[in-house]
Amino acid sequence: MTALLFFSITMVAALLLLARLVLRRPPPSVATEADLRTITDNIPAMVAFVDRDLRYRFVNRNYERWLGVKPEDMLGRTAMEIYGEERYAALQPSLERALAGQTFAVDHHIAGHTSGRGRWFNVMFMPKVESDGEVSGVYILSNDITDVVDAEGRAMFLAEHDELTTLPNRTSFHAAVGRALAQAGGRDDHLFAVIFVDVDRFKVINDTLGHAAGDHLLQALAVRMKQVVRGRDLVARMGGDEMCLLLHDVRDASHASEIAERILGSLREPLVLRDGSPHHVTVSAGVAIYPHDGTDVDTLLRHADIAMYRAKAAGRNRYALFDREDGGPAEERLNLELELRDAIERDQLVLHYQPRVDVRTGRPVGMEALVRWQHPQRGLLGPLQFIDIAEETGLIVPIGAWVLRRAGETLHRLQRAGAPGLAISVNVSAHQFKNPRLVDEVAEMIALAGCAPNLIELELTESAVMEQPDDAESTMLRLKALGVRLAMDDFGTGYSSLASLKRFPMDCVKIDRSFVNDIPGDAGDSALTRAIIAMGHSLGLHVVAEGVERRDQLDFLRREGCDEYQGYWFAKPMSEEALLALLAQLPRASLVASQ
Repeated sequence: MTALLFFSITMVAALLLLARLVLRRPPPSVATEADLRTITDNIPAMVAFVDRDLRYRFVNRNYERWLGVKPEDMLGRTAMEIYGEERYAALQPSLERALAGQTFAVDHHIAGHTSGRGRWFNVMFMPKVESDGEVSGVYILSNDITDVVDAEGRAMFLAEHDELTTLPNRTSFHAAVGRALAQAGGRDDHLFAVIFVDVDRFKVINDTLGHAAGDHLLQALAVRMKQVVRGRDLVARMGGDEMCLLLHDVRDASHASEIAERILGSLREPLVLRDGSPHHVTVSAGVAIYPHDGTDVDTLLRHADIAMYRAKAAGRNRYALFDREDGGPAEERLNLELELRDAIERDQLVLHYQPRVDVRTGRPVGMEALVRWQHPQRGLLGPLQFIDIAEETGLIVPIGAWVLRRAGETLHRLQRAGAPGLAISVNVSAHQFKNPRLVDEVAEMIALAGCAPNLIELELTESAVMEQPDDAESTMLRLKALGVRLAMDDFGTGYSSLASLKRFPMDCVKIDRSFVNDIPGDAGDSALTRAIIAMGHSLGLHVVAEGVERRDQLDFLRREGCDEYQGYWFAKPMSEEALLALLAQLPRASLVASQ
């Protein structure tokens, strides 16, 4: 307990000064004792002197304040007489060691504190050595270090536990599985199981109820999980909405399955949050059993994780045992996640650009930046193959920051290449929108682009801005103060489109491709598209249609007064080099698009 020996520099200086003063004085007279009491009553420590018979000859007032014992009631009495046999037994070895001439400090826990709770004291013992070399007594200086002990204990606790749920954390769980492996000693008859548990659709819960409610739900889930397992088993939080269970002494796979079913069954009753509101949740669980499914910590966890993803793929709210034959797709997904974490550093991400075209003139007026992954083995991957993973793991935030930087550099090159006034739009995910550095990152993008900030447009979704509308409005106003434009992407697919358009400082609305697909043939989609265009214009917004692939779609949008479109009818997303080549042939491209 090295941290329990902690003294502040000020305290050490005060105690040493006192010790030197007292040790150099002759036997106390009335005056010197008064001086000594004045000094010791005004330092934050208990100070005492005992003679060779271990009777107290001097005690300062802090004994009464901390231990409730008056100094006058201690003088002339021994620790045995004052404290009783138990505390004296703890103190006696230190006193005898000091009487033998040693100066040292030890930590003592004293239960009878005036506050009603025990306190920790760092106690320094200093022998008083007379001129003839004999020890005539012992000075005892006791400093209250309870706060230090509490802080150290909390630090040690947090090193091994999750702060939100107080469950053991990932590090503790790895260590516990390691101990279970050591106890098994490679024997095939000593089975234990690892169960990986993940909350189904937790992102939706967070987006709907807010992160505070999501945290409360995880706390309630932790309590429920601990109620399911046996006392010798372990429940840990691995991070996010993931928990792991270590089940000791499992008889066979059916025994592990029974416990997995018990976990699922325990959630038939709703979890009750702090505000008293009940919420039904489900989980998916994956089971890996030692030694059949792995003989080391990492393998067991990976296989339990794979089994959990199989359970999710089968419909959620169920469990799955690890099966080597069926583990391929899930393991491939995990590998893809690991590879994605390194993709930015390895410079594997690239941006493609899809032109945005003026409906009336057929000329490109901007472009949307779309991220792709140039995987060294898998080839060029579109967002559908990795964006969900990026969202689930939080990797979307650094990826989004990379997109802003790279798009700013591209815009700068396009301006220098003879395309002044060409705008660029960038998608901002819900996670990225809540990142406190977003405004700074956009400011850096403007600096990189070296052009008017209104040539930069950020595309937001309703889910991003409606979760916490007050915070969203504040962020949007800060972005608008930079001079950039804001667009509502995928308009019409959210739950409060009109409200969001009226409240937030938007410049543009993008009609989702799901409405454009079947116009003009589908009367319903045509009516909705027409209404969005009219509503957008009535609010002073620019209107852009996505997913235009046919001439009849474009003709309809032109008749209804839509401002811009993007889609395969004009061009597929392309590399920066291909975009520059297209712009170099701008008159021809415009002619083709407007035919």
